[in-house]
Amino acid sequence: MTDAPAQTVWQLIQDSARRHGDAPALLAPGRAPLSYAALGRQTARLAGRLLAAGIGPEHRVAVVLPNGQDMAAAFAAI
Repeated sequence: MTDAPAQTVWQLIQDSARRHGDAPALLAPGRAPLSYAALGRQTARLAGRLLAAGIGPEHRVAVVLPNGQDMAAAFAAI
């Protein structure tokens, strides 16, 4: 039996975190690479905080961050 393919970007990141762990996922000038595992944790944490605040998939969320790893992770979590 094979795993079902990811249906969302968030699922794809979580699957990649399990499969690739410490491999670099996001690179940015002047910053240490962010691994798939760290990206998985960061997106899961932000998604959990949004849900805890009552913000779900049916809501609109604005992202106001400078371009970089944090913005990319926030975009993926949302």
